[in-house]
Amino acid sequence: MDRDLIPDAHLPWGALEWDKDPPPAEWDHALAALSGHSLQSCLWGDARRAVDGIVQHRWLARRHGEPIWMIRVEERKVLRGKIAWAPRGPTGRTADMSLSVPPGFDERLRAEGFSLLISDAWVEDPETAQRHAKAARRKPRTIWIDLSVGKDTVFGNLHKHVRNGVRRAAKIGVSVETTCDPGRIGEFVDLCSSISVRKGFELRATSDFVNTLLKDSRDKRDAEAVLFVSLKDGKLGAGLLALRVGQSVHMIFAGTNRDLRQDRVGEACQWGVMEWAITRGCTRYDLEGIDPANNASVYEFKKRLGGEEVTLCGHVHVPLTFLGRAMSWMMGFRADR
Repeated sequence: MDRDLIPDAHLPWGALEWDKDPPPAEWDHALAALSGHSLQSCLWGDARRAVDGIVQHRWLARRHGEPIWMIRVEERKVLRGKIAWAPRGPTGRTADMSLSVPPGFDERLRAEGFSLLISDAWVEDPETAQRHAKAARRKPRTIWIDLSVGKDTVFGNLHKHVRNGVRRAAKIGVSVETTCDPGRIGEFVDLCSSISVRKGFELRATSDFVNTLLKDSRDKRDAEAVLFVSLKDGKLGAGLLALRVGQSVHMIFAGTNRDLRQDRVGEACQWGVMEWAITRGCTRYDLEGIDPANNASVYEFKKRLGGEEVTLCGHVHVPLTFLGRAMSWMMGFRADR
C-alpha cells in the first residue's frame, strides 16, 4: 500500500552522522534501544545472507552521537531495476520518523544502484478507524500482547479455554523446553512445512536457516532466536521459533501436531514463550500476523491469547528513479487486481 512520506521539514532531523554497515553487535544494540523489529536485526539479516545468499545493506543515522534512525534493506531484482526491501523497517526514534526517510537518504540508495525503496515500518496505522475501507483491508494486521503487566495478569488475560488448556497440558505431562538439537529442529521444520503445504502458503524456513539463527544467538545480549517445543511422551506436539530484540519478542514460525491438539500442546507452547519473555524483561509479544478471512482458525487461536488487534501501516513505495516509478506502478496494479 503506497503512502505519501511525511515531509522532512516536519521532523527534527538536525545534522546527521551516517554509518554504513556498522558492526552487528553495535547495530542490534541500537535497534533494541529504538524498539525496532527483529527482522531489521543483524541476527536475521546475516542468517539470510549466509543461508540464502541475500545481499543486504544497513545505514544508521546518529544525531549528537545517539542513534535516531536506521534501516536494513535486502536487494530484490524486478525488470532491470533493483529494489531496496526493508522488512519491518525503517526504525526511528518516533513513529513519524519510522514512516519517513531523512534528507539525502535517497541519494545514498541511488548511489548503490537502487531504483525503488519499499519500506514496511513496524508502526501502528494512525488511521485504524478506517479498517473497513478497501485500502485498509490490504494492510497487515497482528496482535500485540502487553507483557509489562506481569505474569499473573498476562495469564488472567488469556481466554478461559486457553488457561484451562495450559493447566490440562501440565497435568497430563506435556513439557515445554527450548532446544538447539538438530533432530528437534528438523522435526519442527518438517511440521511447519507440512502445515504450509496443507494450507497453501509458502514457508521459507529450513533446518539450515533455523540452525544458523540459533547458533548465532549464543552470547547475544540484544537479539536472540529461541526454539520452543512442547513434548508429550517425547513426541513433538508443537514448536515455535521466537526472535527477541530488546524488550520485544516476535513469533516467527510455529506449528502444532494435529494428532496431539487435544493435549493442548499449542497452548502450552505459547504460554512457555510468554513466561520466558517476561523473565527476559520483555514488554511486548507480537504474534506476527492475523487473517480472519483466509485463516480463521489461526486468527481465533491467537485472539484467545488475550492481546490487542493492531493494524500496521503496511508498505510504503519510495521511487528513486523513473524506472522505480514504473516498478511501483506495476506492483500496485497487480495488488489491486
